[in-house]
Amino acid sequence: MVLENLKTSGVQQSAKEDRITFSTLSPWPGRFIAAEGRYVEGEDGPERRAGIFIGPEFGTVQRADLVAAAKEAGEAGFDILVACAFSFSAQCTDFTQLGRIPALVLHSWWRSGRDSRCAQVMSLFRTRPWMDCLAR
Repeated sequence: MVLENLKTSGVQQSAKEDRITFSTLSPWPGRFIAAEGRYVEGEDGPERRAGIFIGPEFGTVQRADLVAAAKEAGEAGFDILVACAFSFSAQCTDFTQLGRIPALVLHSWWRSGRDSRCAQVMSLFRTRPWMDCLAR
């Protein structure tokens, strides 16, 4: 369900131009990385690969989980790590990069829509624009 949501809505920040829209999203056989997402950076920029980490449905993602996922993403040649979970420990709030791999930490929650269906909402756990992270 998280992957379907990422595919349809992408990763959106407060500024409309700060958005990752995945062109493809496919399963990945990693220990921490669950999927590979491909997106184009900017208007006519290069295609980038994102390693998608999905946290537990019940439980909290620890900083060690993010570090391990970022290491795996780096070893697999991903350009960025996108971490999605319902709950993160307090030590995850400042996790923005590990080595050359920038990390987007997304907090996910459920809300009811006008038509009484539940919609999953993903938002950035931190306020730093992802474009700034990629520029490093």
